[in-house]
Amino acid sequence: MRVPPLSNLLKVAVLGLWLSVSVHGQQSALASLSGDLVALLLGGSSTPVRAIVRGDVAVIQAVAQRDQLPVLKVLDGLVVVEALPAELGALRFVNGVLGISRDVLVAPFMTTA
Repeated sequence: MRVPPLSNLLKVAVLGLWLSVSVHGQQSALASLSGDLVALLLGGSSTPVRAIVRGDVAVIQAVAQRDQLPVLKVLDGLVVVEALPAELGALRFVNGVLGISRDVLVAPFMTTA
């Protein structure tokens, strides 16, 4: 019997988990993940990304310190960290984390002369 590769099993597990907490009316303590982070998780990306973690700032900073995740910026109710997509996926299980989205750096479209 052919056993599917581990990466396919991980993709299915992440997708199932994401769908289970996305259903309207579900009561769950899991934080939401943005679509682009879910895509990185499903794609098996191993490149660190900047992410905005929304929730209890003290809890997020403590977890970042414990997991040795660089904290890039602290705002009111938000902490910007740099981590692997899998590490960010694990943050959604932390009580006090409400949501995680990717922090995409943008370049200005206009300049002044």
